[in-house]
Amino acid sequence: MSTVYDFDNPLYLDKGDMREELDRVFDLCHGCRLCWNLCPSFESLFDLIDKKTDGIEPKLSPADQDRVVDECYQCKLCYIKCPYTPPHEWELDFPRLMLRGLAARTNGKAKSVGHKLLAATDATGRLATATSFLANPTLQPNGPVRKVMEKVTGISASRLLPSYAKQRFTVWWKKSGRFEPTTPFQEKVEAENAEGTGRPSFLDVTPEEEAAMPSIAADAPVTTAVPSFLAPSPEELQALAHVSDGKDEGESDGKSVPEPSLAPEVSDPTPLTGRSVAIFATCVIEYQTPDVGKSLVRVLRHNGCDVECATSARCCGMPSLDGGDVQGFLTRARHNVEALYPAVKAGRKIIVSQPTCGYLLKREYPEALKTPEAKEVAAAVTAPEDYLHALRRNGGIREDFARSLGKVAYHAPCHLRAQEKGYKGRDLLRLVKGTSVSIVEDCAGIDGTWGYRAENVEMAKKIIAPTAEKMRVVEANVLVGECHLANVALTEEGLSHPMHPMQALALAYGLEEDEDHD
Repeated sequence: MSTVYDFDNPLYLDKGDMREELDRVFDLCHGCRLCWNLCPSFESLFDLIDKKTDGIEPKLSPADQDRVVDECYQCKLCYIKCPYTPPHEWELDFPRLMLRGLAARTNGKAKSVGHKLLAATDATGRLATATSFLANPTLQPNGPVRKVMEKVTGISASRLLPSYAKQRFTVWWKKSGRFEPTTPFQEKVEAENAEGTGRPSFLDVTPEEEAAMPSIAADAPVTTAVPSFLAPSPEELQALAHVSDGKDEGESDGKSVPEPSLAPEVSDPTPLTGRSVAIFATCVIEYQTPDVGKSLVRVLRHNGCDVECATSARCCGMPSLDGGDVQGFLTRARHNVEALYPAVKAGRKIIVSQPTCGYLLKREYPEALKTPEAKEVAAAVTAPEDYLHALRRNGGIREDFARSLGKVAYHAPCHLRAQEKGYKGRDLLRLVKGTSVSIVEDCAGIDGTWGYRAENVEMAKKIIAPTAEKMRVVEANVLVGECHLANVALTEEGLSHPMHPMQALALAYGLEEDEDHD
């Protein structure tokens, strides 16, 4: 029995050693039960041990072990609750052990032809966007194509799938995005505001309701620590000279110096010190929601950032891991590190808008590849909300919002919560006058391809039902969510499709038309 989570360890794919490790970890989990309500894996684990062994000798059959492994959808939330994760002496890493359990059964290759097809997101995306006029109608639930897909790929014919865009994000970027004006719709918004019509048409909220909504002042204190990789430069530190008791320690005349605002408005759209970024588009933005990428570019430029796009990057590799294809994941990871490393060496931060992709690049890449380049790329990866929030603390962001968003229901997906970094997107939206934000923290039951597979649909539906109800209870004017797959699942539950936080910010800034949101 070995505590092995490294792909390159010879014992990683050893089935016998893996099953002994499952016995050890399941025994620890059964004795703790702190994660009893997190996901179907733990529910089945405790139920099987209690019923089949009376809890005395908690060893499950290989078939029962496989059931627990297959029901894990890698939400990572057990990291938050588990008291035994490394560097604890028991080294209990449940998510990585579940990945090992799957990979050992498939010898580190795709679990099936269906899983291999699902992992080919770039090939599928290029074909589907080129034929979106045909692909989108044929991919509607319960159609004949979907029934064939279920037999071939295992994806349920009944589930709503993300639709494909007519133009890929990187195509837009190369043709016009890199040349687009910083504020393409600002003049129109200013004209609307002058006429008193500068409100989004889909916001059904009266001026009286807006006036009654709470707002956060621009200079409200922020308690979240600035990430070390976004530490201010010496020039920024000088600009934000230390102030103590209302007096500048560098002054000799004892005169009082006012404390600088935490969020001064940026009046010049040219890049400020350190505001250089490269966008890792992800499959979601590249093939399905390029409008999110466009909003991201506009918001970053509006706040003085020099924006580039890593056009040679590919899928992060999570679909490969979902199917036990370790080698496929490593191939994609190596490619993306090679594609992103030049931008990192040039001093750019890597902006990743999807929590799952960001999690993988930041936490799994350096562990899997163990190269200096992978570690440098991981250190540079940040979500756009985190990046803007840190800029607000170190030099400021624009707060020249043109529109209120009203009441916002903000879904926080699993892979955002698993990173334990707070809700910076919510905090940014709260800066918009007349906007209130309510967080909904429950799972959407998708997590990669898990919730789409036919054998998991019933469980996935039970998981998302209370989440959708909590979103409804807010009675929001605008729904916001950081994970596109979760947003599609919420749409399937009868809600209007949530915006990405960058789309909501772009709308508030007046950087895009009302109908431009996804």
